[in-house]
Amino acid sequence: MELKGTHKFAVAPQVVWDALHNPAILKNCIPGIEEISWQGENAINARISGIGPMKGPYGGTVNVLEHTAPSHMKIGLSRASVSGSLSVDLAPDGAGTLLTYNAQGTLNGAFAMLDNPLTRPLIDGASLRRCARGGAACHECCPFALI
Repeated sequence: MELKGTHKFAVAPQVVWDALHNPAILKNCIPGIEEISWQGENAINARISGIGPMKGPYGGTVNVLEHTAPSHMKIGLSRASVSGSLSVDLAPDGAGTLLTYNAQGTLNGAFAMLDNPLTRPLIDGASLRRCARGGAACHECCPFALI
């Protein structure tokens, strides 16, 4: 499974970087997140109620594999049913920022059903609806929420 794309923001890279490190903003942006907290610069703890049709709760720690403020981060997850990585790059773009993301993962067991043409629009649509309700703060990190 691969998700990748870009998004332009009308704010400086540091503002986007700070939003990606702000638990309150991430909680408002990422569908299903019940708790999220940074553990220094090396890990993120999170608990989610579910992903699309998969009901939780699920929780754990995501390792920060690379961290170069305010331009690049890569996180990784390795569990029995889900493994993968997400790279986020921020680059100045005029007076704003271009965010580029690339997520690659392997889904096993019940989670494997999330990667198919029928459920993918449900997951993507839920993310977009959540961002629309999240207000201005959420729009600072909305592409991150689509991953």
